[in-house]
Amino acid sequence: MKGYSEIVERNVILGIDILPSESAVKPSVKYAATLLVDGKVEKRFKKISREKLLKLIDRFGVDILAVDNIYEIGENSSEIAAFMSKPIHTPRLVQVNVIHGKEYNLEHIARSLGLFEGGKLNPLNASEIIAKLAYMKIGSEAVIFENETRITVSRGRSLTQGGMSKERYRRNIDSLIFRITNEIKDTLNRNKIEYDLYFRKSPYGYSGSIFIVYAPRNSLYGLVKPMKGHDVHVSIEPIVREAIEFIPLRRKRRIYRSRKDRYLIVGVDPGISTGLAILTIDGYLLHLMSRRWLSRNQIIRILSEWGKPLIVATDSNPPPTFAKKLATSLNALLYVPKQNLSVKEKREIVSRFIENLKLQPGIKVYDSHQRDALAAALKAYFAIENKMRQVETVAKNLAINLPISEIKALVIKGYTVKDAVKIVASSRIPVQEEVVLQPQEKDYKAKISYLEALLEQKEKIIKEYELQLDFLDKEIAELRGKISELENTLELLLSARGKSVKTDRKVKSLENRAKFLAEKLKEKEVLIDELQSRIYQWRKITELALDEKIEKLIVIKVLSLSGVSEVLGKFTSLDGKIVYVLDATPGDIKAAGELIKENVKALIVKGFIPEYIRDYLERSLIPVIKDEEIEIIGVDGEYFAMKDSVTTAIKKRKRLLDEKWLHSFTEELDKIIENYRFERRKQSKKLYTDKDLV
Repeated sequence: MKGYSEIVERNVILGIDILPSESAVKPSVKYAATLLVDGKVEKRFKKISREKLLKLIDRFGVDILAVDNIYEIGENSSEIAAFMSKPIHTPRLVQVNVIHGKEYNLEHIARSLGLFEGGKLNPLNASEIIAKLAYMKIGSEAVIFENETRITVSRGRSLTQGGMSKERYRRNIDSLIFRITNEIKDTLNRNKIEYDLYFRKSPYGYSGSIFIVYAPRNSLYGLVKPMKGHDVHVSIEPIVREAIEFIPLRRKRRIYRSRKDRYLIVGVDPGISTGLAILTIDGYLLHLMSRRWLSRNQIIRILSEWGKPLIVATDSNPPPTFAKKLATSLNALLYVPKQNLSVKEKREIVSRFIENLKLQPGIKVYDSHQRDALAAALKAYFAIENKMRQVETVAKNLAINLPISEIKALVIKGYTVKDAVKIVASSRIPVQEEVVLQPQEKDYKAKISYLEALLEQKEKIIKEYELQLDFLDKEIAELRGKISELENTLELLLSARGKSVKTDRKVKSLENRAKFLAEKLKEKEVLIDELQSRIYQWRKITELALDEKIEKLIVIKVLSLSGVSEVLGKFTSLDGKIVYVLDATPGDIKAAGELIKENVKALIVKGFIPEYIRDYLERSLIPVIKDEEIEIIGVDGEYFAMKDSVTTAIKKRKRLLDEKWLHSFTEELDKIIENYRFERRKQSKKLYTDKDLV
């Protein structure tokens, strides 16, 4: 027999098919089996019993047990789980003819994939086909077990009889149970394996301990050994799921996204039977239950169906380790009462809650575990009730259209009501509308404040886009999964039903659906590219702003009186600002006059500007520059100019203006002098003529 370390490197699949006239109900049921190693047939068995099948699984370290009907190995889910838990190394159970939740005929699948040419399919050939289909990743895994293991340490014999020595025997066995329990604890801690530990009580003391280990049974191989001694038993068994779930082999398991818009208070009473109560943060009971061996993973999965936990509450102080670990796993606050809640107090809290009609019809408190969990959750709710009402009052008085649950959640986390409202409001206001004004003065502290404000604004924009990208990525993953599912189903339908199926309405519907999803996927990918481009641009702008290499431009959409007025409504002054006009074609002289009054530093124009408007502005020594002359960065309606580029362009234009107006002034002065001389000559000539007449 080869070592297990060698076996796990191979892909070992065992395909089985029940023999005719056999039934899983019979204890002596027989199967045909084919052992496939790395895709090649290693062994074939025409007739093999269930016991020999289990030995074969352990001997060869089988990774996958493949079937065409899981009920061939057990009459019900309990029997199937019992069979699958017997091997030392639990294999995956795969049913090859279940594809995306639908069951197909094995012969049709085999024929469509070229594994079967027709005729009568005998059990041995069927077992080989089943093994090969599993190797090709056709079918679905039947998930029977949680990704958890239960280790039970218990007494090996009863202590109800024994005479005078009974007490001594009990103490010895209790001591042995504690020693073995501590050894298992040390092993799990040393290997950093998560677990919860409970002790079982009996009228004669502690009858044993139970570990809920958050790891599959295979990972405990060689660490914890089962034991069946005269005094103590140690059993190791995987935890069985409530219902068998089929997961397609060619598709990743869908991760359930919880309702993030509903925040929860979770009351928990841990133990061998664990109570669980789920309240909203407004004190409304959503779910109440208790169950034996309820693990933290199972609780987290249950909670994901109801919302997002904010508080995990317990009725005892100090809190149980289970409650602390659960709160940590959920990233939630842990509510612990000042002192242990008495049974009387818990009864009063729960009965008062029921009398107030907050407990909806159909939900009843069935046992003490449910009562204790509900009392703990209610106690936590009472601790925040006044704050929740305060939030509602503030929201009502301010008449704000904001999600109150978001504000309440922040208040529960420790924010003041005022700060919580600000945070939620800022997250809802479009970041593009935020304006950060650059300080007029060249003060060092003011410049730092400006840069910090600009950086904060851009980080908000980047965060917003990254959230959108995250959402789109998840949406695309779902769309790809749906497309893959439709393509697989379509391919199987085409293969199973022949060419005539192409005209079938179902196939056409699937083709149209696949086409629609492909187009939808393409749209999302284009949007992702666009958002990634925006994120890159904003990061670039932020870096340039911190290095003081860019100048923010004041944008005027149209050079008209209304366009200028719109900008003046946002800014108290445009004095010394650089204005960027997107459309100057209207040529409104009054609008240009307003910019002259505001004493703008320069005007950058996109496209055409009437010559008379340019002259009118430049006569007031306001440079007018075409946008192609400088480097401009634009994103989301905001524009920035590279500081070196725009400064150089303004200086160059001012120099030209100075030369132009100096030349113009010189010409004008020459004309004035010439006119003056002409007038003087004219007057001199007239005076001379008058003298002659006299």
